[in-house]
Amino acid sequence: LGAIESAFLQKFSELSPEVVIEGKPIISVKASLPNDFEHYIFDSVSIAENMLRKGNGSFVANFTVGNKRKKIYFYYEMQAKMAVFKAKRNLQSGKILQDDDFERVFIDIDSLPSKAIVGALSPNLIVKNYVKEGQIFSEYFFDTRKDVMKKESIKAFLSEGSLVIELHVTPLDDANIGDIVKVKTEQ
Repeated sequence: LGAIESAFLQKFSELSPEVVIEGKPIISVKASLPNDFEHYIFDSVSIAENMLRKGNGSFVANFTVGNKRKKIYFYYEMQAKMAVFKAKRNLQSGKILQDDDFERVFIDIDSLPSKAIVGALSPNLIVKNYVKEGQIFSEYFFDTRKDVMKKESIKAFLSEGSLVIELHVTPLDDANIGDIVKVKTEQ
């Protein structure tokens, strides 16, 4: 069981590196072990993706017996935390997220909201839905800000051969550098 425990911890950390496991997990077999278990040779552990954000659940240990592959299901229970981002103040929609708008905190893995942002925040986030002070950041609260916003005045260059014309235009949609977008000219 020690090899299974080590393999479980290693696999869990590999699949979900942002999880901090506190102490040793409690691992138990779902059903009774087969009578010939001493002949089983341990291969690997498989953990379903939906288990990676839970403090308890199940996983599969893969074994070889002679020339056959066997699976045995195990339960696990553990204390684990994950780093998330929490709003320091109320954030109105349309606000560009700044470093002083949030703090990084560790919360129990079982109280993690669905779609919580873990690991790192992508740059250029803009608040899409109102966020209350103390709320944990989730993916659906934000949009990624584009390089050029619609109705922003920009310079556009139209080149035809050796002729280059400079125009002041207004994009009709948000866009990133290199995107093709419709624009409105002043004329």
